[in-house]
Amino acid sequence: MRYSLIICIVLFCHMHSFSQDYPRDVQMDDIIIWNGFSQSWTYNHRLNRLGDYYDSEKRNIVHTAASGLGEDQASFQSYFTRLPAGIFEVEYGSVSFEMKGREGEKVSLDSIIYFPEGKGENHIVFLNGYDLVSLQKADKPEYFQVGVKEIESGNGIALSAALQANCSSLECEWFKHTIQYEFIVYYALLKFPENAGMNVTDHVIERGYAWDKKNELAVPTDSLYHFNLSGKGTAIIPIIKSIEFGLDEQQWMLEWGHYIGIKKYDTSNNMVKAEVGLYFKPWSEKMKKGSMFPKKSRFAIKKKGAVEMKMEVAFIQLDSEVFPESKTVEGEILWMGKNKSSLHPDAVLIMPSN
Repeated sequence: MRYSLIICIVLFCHMHSFSQDYPRDVQMDDIIIWNGFSQSWTYNHRLNRLGDYYDSEKRNIVHTAASGLGEDQASFQSYFTRLPAGIFEVEYGSVSFEMKGREGEKVSLDSIIYFPEGKGENHIVFLNGYDLVSLQKADKPEYFQVGVKEIESGNGIALSAALQANCSSLECEWFKHTIQYEFIVYYALLKFPENAGMNVTDHVIERGYAWDKKNELAVPTDSLYHFNLSGKGTAIIPIIKSIEFGLDEQQWMLEWGHYIGIKKYDTSNNMVKAEVGLYFKPWSEKMKKGSMFPKKSRFAIKKKGAVEMKMEVAFIQLDSEVFPESKTVEGEILWMGKNKSSLHPDAVLIMPSN
């Protein structure tokens, strides 16, 4: 089945063009649900490229990373859930936006995708990843948001994304005060019959903290959370609906994470224990002399700041004789810096999901 979708776009603040990759039916042995990622450089950088998503056509997990001027290695871990075939039907899609604006101004967008009349069958929508690609120069993030949700009428979905970036330090381009990024948002629809015996419980995870230039931030890269669920079921599936980071001002990036993975599901009391990562770290004590490229990282700078973060997740409970698996893959991307284009193939690492 292929949807002929009607698209309504609402644009804010210097939002320009987009392209739409329509959802498509996918036949496969297993279904993959993206559950986020974590990434760390060995010293801090501007944002040239950052992304992680599931490529449904080639059945691969794809991670992207690129810094600005300095060469470095990005280490990452991608989280996903594998579902056995036959539990759901799934459709994958993506929306690509070209985001232009002034440095220090938020560029926001919303895209509403309507289903044709009579096609709004039972479904759950969630993020399948994203790829944020600089088309002009590397900048430092101040605000980041990406999300997907069902619209109130039930006959479509709404995707949202926002970015605010700035750059005023010595390595920045002093005479070019605009930003230009391609923001690709990947999403998926799980379709199910009315008698599927499912329950969905939404949760919002929020976190905020501040740091100075003297004491290294002790950020737990993963925390165990306990969630109460509103229904019953023998199996549990986590999904991510939105991610949001707000910084007090422009910051270099050292470590960044937003993910969720199931550790234990207790069917007797409908409680789930999950590993949750939601953090931003701008600098470390060892980054100057302990990086992979100490001649470059000796110029790395500590800067005080603060961050507020939010991640909207949901848990799908269902009765099933087969059980979803929480999985991870990890890898490294070696990036040679020198303000190389973010579109260079060295910025992409492709890994099989099986």
